[in-house]
Formats: sequence, C-alpha cells, structure tokens
Amino acid sequence: MSRFVVNAGNYPIYISSNLEEEWKNWVSAFSFNPSKVALVMDSNVATYCYPKLKAMHAYFGTLPTLILPPDDLNKNLFYLEKCWHFFHEHQLDRRSCVIAFGGGMVGDLCGFAAATYHRGIAMVQIPTTLLAMVDASVGGKTAINYNQVKNLIGVFRKPEAVFIDPVWLHTLPVRELYAGYAEVIKHALITGGGSYKRLLATVPPLANNLYQVICDSVKIKRDIVVADFKERKYRKVLNFGHTIGHAIESTSLIYDETPLKHGEAIAMGMIAELYLSHKLCGFPLETFEQLNEYIQLFFSNKFNYDIKNVAHFVHLDKKNFNNQNNFVLLSNIGKPEIDVAVSDELIYESLDQLQKI
Repeated sequence: MSRFVVNAGNYPIYISSNLEEEWKNWVSAFSFNPSKVALVMDSNVATYCYPKLKAMHAYFGTLPTLILPPDDLNKNLFYLEKCWHFFHEHQLDRRSCVIAFGGGMVGDLCGFAAATYHRGIAMVQIPTTLLAMVDASVGGKTAINYNQVKNLIGVFRKPEAVFIDPVWLHTLPVRELYAGYAEVIKHALITGGGSYKRLLATVPPLANNLYQVICDSVKIKRDIVVADFKERKYRKVLNFGHTIGHAIESTSLIYDETPLKHGEAIAMGMIAELYLSHKLCGFPLETFEQLNEYIQLFFSNKFNYDIKNVAHFVHLDKKNFNNQNNFVLLSNIGKPEIDVAVSDELIYESLDQLQKI
C-alpha cells in the first residue's frame, strides 16, 4: 500500500489507499472524540464516492448529512446559510466536528461555515478531486464568493486533518482531472527543480496513478504554508497565475452558461502572467513559448471575454493596495517575484495575447 504522511503545521495530511485504516489510527492516536459529527458533500460525491465511505460510520453511527449542489457557482451566502442552518438544526456544539467530503467548493464553503459557527468548530477534509487534493484542502484557507468576486470573504482556519485517497480520482471526468492539474503546473513553476522536470515529462492523458504527483504538490504547498500561514509575504507565491486567473473565472461565472472550471481559468491566467513575467522580470522568451504550448496540451479553452470586464476584476484582487495592481510573477523557473506592480496597459496587453491563442 502506498502511504505518505505530511505534518502541515499542527495537523496531519494522510495520502493513502486505505482511508478507513488511516482514519481509525488517527482517531486512536489523537484521542479524537467529538461530541457530534456531521457530513457535508455535494450531489456528485453522494452518487460516486459516498458508498465507499460508509464503512467509516462504524466509528460514529449514522451521520447527519447535508448534500449541496456541485460547482463553484454555489459557493455563496445562500449555501453558507444552508450550512449554518444544518449545523444548528442538528445541534452541533463547540466540541462537534464537520467532515467536508468533496471538491474545493465543498471544502471552502464548509470550512468557512465551520470556522464561523460557534466561533469555530472542528473540521476534517476528505478531498475527492485532484484540485482539492493538491491545493484547496491544504493550507487552511476557507472562503466564499461574494458580489461576483472569487473568494472575497474568508478566514484562515486549519482543519483537524486531511485524508487523501487517490481512488476518488477514478470517478472524475477528464475535464475535472485536468482542471486540478493546473495547480500542479503552478507548483512546479514556482519551485522548479525535480518537480519541474517531472512536469515536462508528463503529457496527456494523465497517468491513472497520480500518487507521486499528489505527494509532490502537497509537500510543495505544505512547505510554503508552514513558512507563512497567514500570507504576510512568502505564501503569496501560491497566487501565481491567480490574479488574472481569478478575474477570468469571475467573468466566466457571470457570462458563461457553463462556467470555466477553476483550473481552466488559472491555466489562462498562468499564460498571461508568464507573458507579464517576460515583459517585466526578464523571464526567458523561449521558456514562455515552451510553457505556452505545454499548458495548451491540457487546456483548449478559448479566451472570448471582454478585456475590460476581466480587467475590472483584476482591480478588485485582494493583493492590491494603494491603487496598485500587485502580481506574483517569475524571473525564471523556480524564482517567483512578489508584489510586482503591473500597469493597466500591460494587463490589457497580456489579455490581448490570450485572445490570439
């Protein structure tokens, strides 16, 4: 059995193909004895993953369960209140625990609800998508979208533990799998080294066994988050590709009948921000062109948005201050540059480059 355990700063991350045994050992080792346990998941997870989780009920009995509709579009105040109402209805107290079972939407929404209910109750993450496994479940960020802006309202709150089983990936359509791979690409670009070499050796279709990919990405994010949990400085490197990526995603949520996946928007954001890296930080043009082609092996989405709409959301980005657009860019592979000021003119130019792809 493949098994990898990471200490993420006061909480463990288990990457294992035997989820039930890992849970049992964790409960015993940490004397985890909540007064009540509740389960939150989305309807896709309820259909494809939940039956394999039922064995864990032996430890808690029948769990009260809230099933949410899937997709990031529903990470909003309406469903946040649904979570709070569910917690209150089942009389969860300050010693209770919520299990967030699903992708990044469930982890973010449920995590924020748990962090604010009774000023914070325990939460365990069981991510079921590649995106959630390598990114959303690691790091203690929780948030909801508000006023059409991605992740505008949130708090930092660590989970009690994270349980990752790659078996859930077999339930995903290819589009969802590739969307998660965008964060793997980002991790490799900001750190370089062996992770970047393995990245370029990986081409579609992604291998069925993504165990090592997950382990690499979780460790990269763990190291960054432990060094700077509240994103005072170094953790900002994880925002590479996300300033323009989140702006594209917010635009898509408004105008597209079928919105882009988070990773699809981030892929576009990385291409645009690699272009800005070349223009402002001396990122090698040859490497930019190589990565542009590589990213498009996995993402064929076309940028068909009004540049002014996207630029509007760039101006609302959380990293901005003093009316300055602040980006994380790269001077080379593995060499991120934090708080790089980017003019509106160059933002428009980078988006214009996306329209030409």
